[in-house]
Amino acid sequence: MQGWRRQNSYCYFIVTKPKSFPEAEADCKSYNSYLADVSKGVDNAFLVSLVGMRPEKHFWIGLTNQKNINRFVWTNKDKVTFTNWNVVMPGIGGKVKPTYSRYLHHVSPLNNLHFFAQGHHKGCVAMTTGVFAGLWDVLPCTNTLGYICKQLAEGAGLTTVPPTFTPDYCAKNWTPLRSSEYCIKEFSQTKERRTWFEARDFCRAIGGDLVSIHSYVQLQQVRTAFTSMWIGLSAPDPTTGFVWSDGSPLQYQHWLTGQPDNRNNVQSCVEIMMKWHQYTDGSWNDVRCEKTNGWTCQIAKGVTPNPLPTRVPPGN
Repeated sequence: MQGWRRQNSYCYFIVTKPKSFPEAEADCKSYNSYLADVSKGVDNAFLVSLVGMRPEKHFWIGLTNQKNINRFVWTNKDKVTFTNWNVVMPGIGGKVKPTYSRYLHHVSPLNNLHFFAQGHHKGCVAMTTGVFAGLWDVLPCTNTLGYICKQLAEGAGLTTVPPTFTPDYCAKNWTPLRSSEYCIKEFSQTKERRTWFEARDFCRAIGGDLVSIHSYVQLQQVRTAFTSMWIGLSAPDPTTGFVWSDGSPLQYQHWLTGQPDNRNNVQSCVEIMMKWHQYTDGSWNDVRCEKTNGWTCQIAKGVTPNPLPTRVPPGN
């Protein structure tokens, strides 16, 4: 069809007439397609080449947490393998207190575009254009934006990835993390506490990383007897959003009410809250990375951890 652009086995169609997310989803279906999903960085870069220089500020893609506020899924499939969040995403939108300079580029009065206030909301995901092209914002699904449709190219077949063997055992005193290829171990039972970077470097020194959490089931496993504990989530780049230290996609979140808020523009690392009261148990909170906490490491199943370091090597 005229106007479709091909990338490998898929074709993409850019629609500039603004529609709400549900309207855009329905319109893509009328083309025998769907709102675009993005499986890896190269696909995201291709979409930037299509819309990055356009005057519109956002284009809908097919990611949303409308069904479950804590979990993002694609409209055409559940599995999320790649994310590219904008500043403080996916926790909050962009109409925030001007004292938080890290959030300022979210504020835009153009095209009657609405943003969420601070907090954790259900919404739909749009790709930015311009200077921050390719980053993803969570916006109200009622906003009217352009959108990107995607379909399998004519004559192309879906590639079947051969199964790979994954060891299914954990080292002594490590616990399998459900629905994952990892084992976890808490390092919060001693008096020793570490900053977020020290904890991350400790986990990497023994062959793993700080734990990443991708479902409520996994969240229930990451427990501690202490008030708070580091997980692998942080926002190290002031121009982008939260990322897991192991590079896995951020499609699940469980923020404490009103978080993340980047208080005083210095809170870039994430702790999991425990033992306060029933409403905060297991919730996430952004804090200063210099705070000291316990932590939980993850390591691939079948891997024997290196000896515990007496001194953590400096991070990369």
